[in-house]
Amino acid sequence: MKRWGWVWNTAVLVTGAAALAWYLWREHARDAAAWARIQERAEHFEREQPRGPQPRRPLRGPARPGEAGACYLRAAELLHKVWPDYESMQPFLDVAHGTGVPEDADALLAPLLPALAAVADGAASETVAPPDPQRWVEFGLSWGPLGSAGKFAVRAALAKGDARAALGHTAAFLGLAFDESTFGISLCELLFAFLVGTMLEPWTEERLRAVAPEQLHELAALLAELDARCAPSLPLATVHAEFVWAWRDSRSDAPVRGMGEHQLSGQLAFLEFLDGAEARTATGWTARENLLRRAVKQCEVESPPDWLAMETYRRRAIASLRLLRLAVLHHAGEPLPALADPLGDGDLEVVRAEGELLLRSRGSRDDGQRIERRIARR
Repeated sequence: MKRWGWVWNTAVLVTGAAALAWYLWREHARDAAAWARIQERAEHFEREQPRGPQPRRPLRGPARPGEAGACYLRAAELLHKVWPDYESMQPFLDVAHGTGVPEDADALLAPLLPALAAVADGAASETVAPPDPQRWVEFGLSWGPLGSAGKFAVRAALAKGDARAALGHTAAFLGLAFDESTFGISLCELLFAFLVGTMLEPWTEERLRAVAPEQLHELAALLAELDARCAPSLPLATVHAEFVWAWRDSRSDAPVRGMGEHQLSGQLAFLEFLDGAEARTATGWTARENLLRRAVKQCEVESPPDWLAMETYRRRAIASLRLLRLAVLHHAGEPLPALADPLGDGDLEVVRAEGELLLRSRGSRDDGQRIERRIARR
């Protein structure tokens, strides 16, 4: 009996070891296959990415020699020289985020003029090259204050009645916003939404009433051009480029993102979901939002970026853009076209009530307030 017991125990151990070895081999093979697929898709998306400077058409005015990305980086560097840290920029930001325009507005803007000019040069450049993500992120803290400087410049110009200068600053920073949306970096996608919202803010109904018809038509054309180039849905090229960046980072000696194979697999599954027929044919924000939520859950996307939040912010910015388009056309005495609501399933609401024109999206901001514009009728 002892002999048969020993044989039985040995058989159990051998069988268990074989089962464990098979399990480990299967997991290794599956991991190897998953990693091979990640690498194959990343290399495919990498080959699809544009290389070198690409021709571009400015949102407004003729193109000038230059490469947009280099100009924008120069603007960030110039701003960093003026404000090397957060403490040094805080006094200006306190003023820029207010509602009034102080008497010393020109003095406040004077040291920022070279940076503002560099943004304008970038927006008017005839080419744009895909930026180095690491280089772009280095100036991550500069892009927000740079947008605040642009907004203050618009507000100061409108306060002086100089609508043409205000239009020039607006066109420059909306050009930066558009280019940001094409760079394929998640940070830049967030900056697109921030810059669009920031640069539209100074164009209040009070200011629009004081703008000459010629400038109103120019502003309407600028907004329509940006609207035509920016779809509400998150650009697939951005999702692809972000995946390639994370993949490159995972292979470096000093990774920044720290994404492992599981996280990369989730990101790959998500972008392939977005590239599928269901995502391409989803109409209206309700269907699109539900689809994105389901995709994030099904694909086990555990790491940043938060694609649902990014598309939501993008759609809010475009909703604000379209509402301003309608407001500008109203002040210019033009008929109002039907514009799709990026945060709804139909068109933006145009409600003509007694004494007021209400332009409204079905979407809300983070604070729960509806995205809308109210125009007192005269």
